[in-house]
Amino acid sequence: MRTRLVCWVPSRCSRVVATNPPAGTRTIRDPMNVYRQVGESSPMATRQTSLPSICACGNSTGDQMPDDNQQKYVSEKGSAALLSLVATCPVDPSVFATRLAGNERIEHARYVVASRLHDLIQEHGGWHVSGTGESVAVAFGAPSEALDMAVDLQRDTGSRIIKLRVAIHVDVVDQSTEEAYDGMLAFARQLLKRDSGEDVWTSDDFKNQIDHHGTDRQRQLTWLMRPNCQLEGFEGRHILWSVSSTST
Repeated sequence: MRTRLVCWVPSRCSRVVATNPPAGTRTIRDPMNVYRQVGESSPMATRQTSLPSICACGNSTGDQMPDDNQQKYVSEKGSAALLSLVATCPVDPSVFATRLAGNERIEHARYVVASRLHDLIQEHGGWHVSGTGESVAVAFGAPSEALDMAVDLQRDTGSRIIKLRVAIHVDVVDQSTEEAYDGMLAFARQLLKRDSGEDVWTSDDFKNQIDHHGTDRQRQLTWLMRPNCQLEGFEGRHILWSVSSTST
């Protein structure tokens, strides 16, 4: 039986309902927030449903819900607190072009990376802020956890096909507002533009947090100062840092 595979990519964590799905198919949700119709006899059906969703903010009806890690942090620190934001994106998005032609190798690589992201977010106590698939923003209450997650991801995305850019910024955020993370995310995206996929790029403020509150191991990583950087949308020149994921 030939597998029918139809994809919808929603812009946010929203519920997508198929219209008149072909007979013998079912709708499932994959780690990249993509709803698919897969033939019941397809071997892909079992593989896809076994992977977790990268977006930890939905219930069975697809409605947005606060993440457990975020709820715990707010209850301990209050809605306004110092947070670290890890942002990711693919180094070369063009590798996904063949995905539209049904390239299962690319499809599977994206599932693996999304699953890896999900596991690292849970392991280090972060919560999903925005994005899907390989391009996400994740918040952390502890700068050290944000750095560990970023370095672990940069060192191993889970796939040899997909390399990621990873950047970290830190700021005081009022999580009670809808625009809480907008400024941090805008700054982190500028850092992503400078990352070649070999290092993790951070703001100077984040590096200062690691200097004062990080672990000895983190301070001993190979940090390289990047002075006099101009960032689109941000006045003046900025000191940035890159840290190698291969540091020992």
